[in-house]
Amino acid sequence: MLRRLSVFAFAAVLAGCATTSTSPFGGSGGNQPKHMIKIVTANSDLRAQVEQAMATSGTLSPVSEDEFSAYNLVINDGLPAERAESLGSKPRIVGVLKAEKRPAYYRMGYTLLDMQGKPVTSGDVVGVGDNQQAMFPALRDAGSASPAALGDAVSQLVTELGKRLASQAWRSTVLSQEGTQVVIAGSRAQGLKEGMTFEVENLPGSSLKVVGFKDNDETVLDVVAGATPSVGYIVTRTR
Repeated sequence: MLRRLSVFAFAAVLAGCATTSTSPFGGSGGNQPKHMIKIVTANSDLRAQVEQAMATSGTLSPVSEDEFSAYNLVINDGLPAERAESLGSKPRIVGVLKAEKRPAYYRMGYTLLDMQGKPVTSGDVVGVGDNQQAMFPALRDAGSASPAALGDAVSQLVTELGKRLASQAWRSTVLSQEGTQVVIAGSRAQGLKEGMTFEVENLPGSSLKVVGFKDNDETVLDVVAGATPSVGYIVTRTR
């Protein structure tokens, strides 16, 4: 009987551990807001696809040009000649030049910058698509790229960014202040919820709590400890 109770007790401990796992920021893994990212690229079609992938990622939130962003993602498309050669982009020549079916490739180079313009991470991703009949494999811009190759590259990019930012504190900025309440950029779309708490960079001891939301994608916080931050201060999600 004692042995049976011990087994049940051990199982209960395991169950408790499974239901109380935490993210690096405290609470459950789903309690961390989505990082706000502005996408910088001259290719509007590419921007739309990256925005769509981010919106469904659960960790990243694309924002428009006139909105606050914690990060700027600069994307360059096009494949350097040396990279194209490494992907086997030259046709085989046997007597005469012949068309062959080969995979379509699409490459994106990217740099993620923080609010101060400092690089957080950079690199490139190469998406691989369906085989295409051509003299050369398709190494194209987004306007003529294989949908499968472009989609694969976008998926890789968003996955890499999600991993890179997983350990980073969520950041926003104070847009306005009145009394002991402040308004910050970001709202329910980024996963903010009433009761969430925040700290303030360069203002030790200051703690804020979400008390409401405005209609224009902004959030109202009340000071629960320390000094009230002025406009321009950076707030971070409490770890």
